[in-house]
Formats: sequence, C-alpha cells, structure tokens
Amino acid sequence: MRKILDKNLNSFTRKLNYRYKFSGVYCPYCKNYFKKFDEFGASIRHNAQCPVCKSLERHRMIYLFLKEKSLVFENSKTINLLHVAPEKCIYDKIKYSNHIEYFPLDLYPDYYYYLNGPALIKGT
Repeated sequence: MRKILDKNLNSFTRKLNYRYKFSGVYCPYCKNYFKKFDEFGASIRHNAQCPVCKSLERHRMIYLFLKEKSLVFENSKTINLLHVAPEKCIYDKIKYSNHIEYFPLDLYPDYYYYLNGPALIKGT
C-alpha cells in the first residue's frame, strides 16, 4: 500500500512541477514547483508552508544560506556544526553528511521525536 501511495505522490508532484514551473513558487528543499505555498500559523501567513516537505520561509532561507553562502554542503574538509533548536527539515539535510560533525542542541530534547541520527545534546 505504501509503495502505491508513494508512486501516486511522485506522479502528482511531477505533474505539479510541469504545470507550475514557470509561474508560481519553488521549494529548494523538496525541489518542487507550486502555484503557491500553503497558509501557516496561528496568525495566518499566506504562502508560507510547502505542501510536500512542510518547510517554512525561515527553513528555506536558512537552507539556501547554508548551501549558497557558507558552502556547508560542498565543503571537502570536516567541519563542526552546532545547531541550536534544530528544525526537522534542516536536521534531515545535515544529519548524515559525512564531512559535518553535527551537534544538535536544545533545552528540551524530549520534544524532538524525529531525531534518529546524532543524539540531541541537552543544554543547561
């Protein structure tokens, strides 16, 4: 059943990509095009959340900065990265990079149900 759902989702996103490639918005995380992003927040922000990967504006901005300006993902030598209050989508992009010694940190590590890579360090 999961394979059928994944296949249908992939087909659907391919169709969306073709349809909205030249008009709309682009998500650098999941590399998909959309007519617009979804609304998000208690105080509704329009065009904020990606419907596929659920990334928000700040997540996409941080990712693009790390990718384009700091070259974190293209560095050949090992670097140490301390990530305070790790967002899930950024954590997912960084956790298994071979050249990044990754240290996620938060005061409340129990809230991070998605951590299945590097252990979260409890801050004091």
